[in-house]
Parts: sequence; C-alpha cells; structure tokens
Amino acid sequence: MPTIYLKKVVYASALLLLMGSTTHAATLWVNCGARSGLTSINAALKALQSSESRGPATINVSGACHENIVIQSLDRLTLTAVSGASVSDASGGKLDVIAISDSRDVAINGFTVNGVPGDDNGVSCNDFSTCRLSGNVIQGAGNG
Repeated sequence: MPTIYLKKVVYASALLLLMGSTTHAATLWVNCGARSGLTSINAALKALQSSESRGPATINVSGACHENIVIQSLDRLTLTAVSGASVSDASGGKLDVIAISDSRDVAINGFTVNGVPGDDNGVSCNDFSTCRLSGNVIQGAGNG
C-alpha cells in the first residue's frame, strides 16, 4: 500500500473520530404557565435526558413554576431565571423544591425559590454533586 494512501486513510479516520466525539451545547426555553412549548422545568430536563446531546445545557426559565424539580445524573447544566422567574413547592413541604443528585457542575441563577414550612429544602445538592447558586432568593423552606 503506498505511503501517501495510508496517510490519507489515517487522517480521514482521525477526522471522523473527532467529529463523532464533538458535543453540542443545548439551550432550551421554558415558559411556566404557557399553553404550549416547554411549560415546566421538569419537561425540559426530561427532553435533555432523552436527547443524544451530552454537551453543556442551559435552560432559560420565565414565569412562575409550581413544581418540585429533580436534577439527577446531568452534568454541565445551567438553570437561569429570566425576568424574575420563580419555582414554588408543589408537594406541600414533603419534597425539596430543587433536588440535585449525582450531577456535576449544576448552576442555578437568579430564581426566587418558594418552599413551605415543613421538612423540605429550598435547594439540596447531594451525592457527589457540584452545585453553584448565584443571585437566588430562597424563602419559606423548612430547612433553607
């Protein structure tokens, strides 16, 4: 086999390998209270977990969300509040408002997190997770 041909095969194989390992960032928009599109943070998280993209992801959230959020086994995730978005406990104080577990590099930015007096946490970060909180207001949660 000629040396030039062999070099072309090696270069082409390396290029295909690099292209296959490229990850793309995903940005999703949630509008809590809307009638269509992504209307909850949990729906956006489910979409991310079912996608093939394993790159960094951002979820931009607007509106008043009434849900208990579970972020599990997701890495490089940013949740950003747009125009004063809030997340309020929907479990009556039985669950954490935002529970993060087994996730690396999760950032929660600019939310008002509303708990209710009870056994819940506003935000919990567990099981080897790395969580970054910036500009959030956490209120009413039994354990802060």
